[in-house]
Parts: sequence; structure tokens; C-alpha cells
Amino acid sequence: WLGVDVQSEVMEHLLEVQPDRILLVTDETVDALHGQYFAPLTQKRSDTSPAGGTGNASPKSPPMEKFVLPCGDACKSWANLT
Repeated sequence: WLGVDVQSEVMEHLLEVQPDRILLVTDETVDALHGQYFAPLTQKRSDTSPAGGTGNASPKSPPMEKFVLPCGDACKSWANLT
């Protein structure tokens, strides 16, 4: 199902499984290049719409935690593993 312009489809697949929470782990380079890819899942309804509306965020969007680790071997340090 992957191809060009599939961000909305990826979001649909993630929400299809109805997770309690989403844990996103990435490194600094990927975050710098594609850090906003999952932004539609992190936007609060109140940030994206007038009062009372639901905006672009899905009402079923679970909380998402994003951890950005250093690149390469630095991500394997004890400080990042604990």
C-alpha cells in the first residue's frame, strides 16, 4: 500500500488498530528531515479548530510520545537506553 503521498493512509492504518498510545522513537537526522510527518496525530483538537470543532485531528487520536535519540552509536549510551 505504500507509494507516493501516503501520509494520510499511514495515519489511517495506525488508527485502525485503535492503540492506547503511540510511541515514536527516531534519531536526530530523521527528526530534522521528517519530524512533522506524524504532526496530524499530535495536534490537539483545540489547536486545529474553532471552539467545539474537531479540526483535522481525529477524535480517536491516542496520545503520542516522541523520543528523539542521537545518531549512530551515541544512541546506544546508557543515558539513552534507560
